[in-house]
This record gives sequence, C-alpha cells and structure tokens, in this order.
Amino acid sequence: MFLVERIKAKFNENDTCLVSIIGGGGKTTTLYGLSKILSRDYSVLVTSTTAMFRPGPDQVNEIYLNELPGFNPDANGAVGFFSRVHEENDKKVKGVEPSVLDAFVVEKRRMIILNEADGAKHRPIKAHSDHEPVIPEKSDIVVIVLGLDGLGKPVSKEWIHRLGEFCGITGARSNEKIDSDHLIRLISHPEGLGRDIPDQAEVILLLNKISLLEIDMDFKRFFEALPSWISAIVVAEMEESKEMMVIRREYDSSGDTCSGTLITNEEK
Repeated sequence: MFLVERIKAKFNENDTCLVSIIGGGGKTTTLYGLSKILSRDYSVLVTSTTAMFRPGPDQVNEIYLNELPGFNPDANGAVGFFSRVHEENDKKVKGVEPSVLDAFVVEKRRMIILNEADGAKHRPIKAHSDHEPVIPEKSDIVVIVLGLDGLGKPVSKEWIHRLGEFCGITGARSNEKIDSDHLIRLISHPEGLGRDIPDQAEVILLLNKISLLEIDMDFKRFFEALPSWISAIVVAEMEESKEMMVIRREYDSSGDTCSGTLITNEEK
C-alpha cells in the first residue's frame, strides 16, 4: 500500500513517525487498517488528540492511560494510549495533548504513532470549527480523509459535519448536490482542511469508499486542481485495506511542480 510505504519511509528516515489523520468519516477505519499492517513489523501506538471509541482487544494488545510505564518500543504490535476514560461515555476515551506526542518524536521513540486528530460524527465530509483539527506540530504525515459516498448527495447535515462552515467555505447552498468542485474549495480555502497543518508534514488526501461513489469523477483533473501542498491522492476502500488508485505529485529538477503521475494498483 502506498500509505504504508510512505509511513515506513518516514520511520526509517527519522527513527519514529507521527501520522495525524483528519477530515471526514473513515478516519478510525483507516487508522486501524494501517495499524493492522504496520504492527506486524513495527511498534505502533494508537492514540488521539481529540476523543475516540475505546479500542478493542482485536485492535490493540493493551491500553495505557496517562503514561506508558510498560511500553516496549522494540516489540512489534499495537497498543493504545490515551489520557483517560471519557467522562460522559465509558466506551470512549479522551485523547492526549498534542505536546505529548511531539515529545515522543523529539525523544525519537522507535515507534509509529497513528493519531486520530479530528472528529466527523460519522459523516463522510466535514469542515473545521475554530478548535479543529488538533494536529501535533511534529507530525510527519497528515492524512486528510474524505468519503466518496458523500458526492452526489444533498448539501445537508446528513452528509456533512459542520454544515455552516462547509457552506461558508465552499459557497454551497442547502440541498444542492455535493460535487468534486465543493471538495476542491473545501481543501484549498485558507480556512479549509489544510488549516493548521505543520509546514514539514507530507499531506496525503485519502478518498475513501470508492465502491459507494455514485457519480462520475475525473481523479486526474481533480488532483491537478488541488493545491501543491497535497503530495498525493489515494483512492481506496479502507474497510478492506485496498488502494485502487494513487496519483502522486512529480517535481522537476528545480523543485517546481509538474503533472501528477497515475499509479494503478497493478503498478504498485
């Protein structure tokens, strides 16, 4: 998988890798899909800087709250790390402060950190409120997730989290159809999904749930309309940990952006 290979490359380069996952619905599925693959060969820390449902025994080996007293960074496998149990719902856990994860990177703890840094109320598409997202400054990779099942659907709270912010950023009107141009504006706007992403982070856009896409979409044209800080888009079905298409950005010898390169599943 392209996402897995990018994370491995960052880990091998830095002796650690902090991945923050933001955006719409599908973040948790993506987090655990990546964790399942990476934890075969690496020590993986599953965490959040917001809140999430408590991982089950099929997702992590152990859960630590507030500190990691028995965590062995040289052992393969996945563990969960959170600040405390959620005060309103004991099936959920509260995340840690971003500075805690930043410190792990500075200390070069030999682990891959998979951090859910946003919430979307299970909607495929979201915009950010003032307090979102919660991305640690030392993040190596930021994955923006958007659900393709939202395209072609009405502009409404059923499909969009933070509907008012979405309409303000994209110019969309209530009940018109959500299209790819809305997504481009949502990503490109100064207050859009790229807000507060650290400058050094590699940014990958994950377009999830391709099997539920109900309208035609030219992914190459879509990629070319995105800002240059998006290094690649991945079209996937993360429920099955499958990537159907990757389009990554190329650069010429001077560092200027050239056209994207299409990589099909057969070529990877």
